[in-house]
Amino acid sequence: MSTYPDVSLFCLFNPQPTRKENCPIQYKVIWEIDLDAESCEDAARKALETHRDPASIATCFTVSDETGICRNINLDSNKQ
Repeated sequence: MSTYPDVSLFCLFNPQPTRKENCPIQYKVIWEIDLDAESCEDAARKALETHRDPASIATCFTVSDETGICRNINLDSNKQ
């Protein structure tokens, strides 16, 4: 008898996220900015304006997959 647990039993106790075939993986993407504003709405407007600006350097994101693994991604074309 093997000293290692049966893989099928291991999977039962450690379930992996299930996904239908050909469905994309779900990710949580977070972009943060610190700024001064007159109100919450003003802060949101300023953040949106910054993010939509083609010359913006707001290109860094924290991305986590459905298993909770997080990565910092920088999409600045000058950094690639």
